[in-house]
Amino acid sequence: MDGPFGPWTAVDYIRFKTYEILVHTWDLARASGQSTDLDPALCTAGIAMFAAMNLPRSADTIGPEQPAPPDANPADRLAAYLGRTL
Repeated sequence: MDGPFGPWTAVDYIRFKTYEILVHTWDLARASGQSTDLDPALCTAGIAMFAAMNLPRSADTIGPEQPAPPDANPADRLAAYLGRTL
């Protein structure tokens, strides 16, 4: 199927959309002053999935990886990996 970065399997597309929603949940939590401590296992798996996909990075999609403090929770590390500033 056609995905946002070219042809993907349905499984890859569903995984991508699942983690995209997770990251936007982080965005909303951060913007509204709520905890960004989302499910650690899911966030760690998200980092691994995005790293394995090696998607192109740009200001319009996935930004350059940002630094995360050593004590950052997995959701904050995922957000930083995808270009969010902590």
